[in-house]
Amino acid sequence: MPKTIKLKLNAASGKIELHCPEEFFETAMEQCIKVIDAYPYTGQVSQRSNFEPSKTVDTAHDETGASDDLQVAEKPKEKPKRSRKPPNYTPVDLGLSDEQARELRSFFSEKKPRKQNDIVCVVACKLKEFLGKDVFTVDEIFSGIRFLEAVKVPKNLSAVFRNTANDGNGIAEGNNFTANFATDDHVRLKLPEVKD
Repeated sequence: MPKTIKLKLNAASGKIELHCPEEFFETAMEQCIKVIDAYPYTGQVSQRSNFEPSKTVDTAHDETGASDDLQVAEKPKEKPKRSRKPPNYTPVDLGLSDEQARELRSFFSEKKPRKQNDIVCVVACKLKEFLGKDVFTVDEIFSGIRFLEAVKVPKNLSAVFRNTANDGNGIAEGNNFTANFATDDHVRLKLPEVKD
């Protein structure tokens, strides 16, 4: 009477399942090793050619003769890389006096923001005070960051706006950032960050 061997391979997780009667374990293991050894060279396992049962062991077959229990997960396909360029920002005249520009730099160095979200919050908080408005475009925040010395402008300010809003420190609407009371509280009470 033919014996059934079930072999399941999951290449993604590295999990191997072998189901067979105990007396045929060694023979089944030899066949499994042949299947596994062939996998790195081809990237896939043919259900017919690479798994040939010995004379004492028979596998379960369907009408076509292929083993229905031999399953190998295919390698996941790599995602195509984005070909998207980072946005291009346009400097705008914020109308800040020299005294206000110095105060912005001083305030920034006092608060010592390290994260991109914190940089945007500090700049938006001070611009809100100087300009008397609370909604800023990416170009206005970009121009405010340009006043600061040795500060790298984030590549995607809109994404930073969304992240800041997700942290609860402002409101992001498209390419605009609204500095609200949460922005002010974050800047005034939580910056500079204190190391424990």
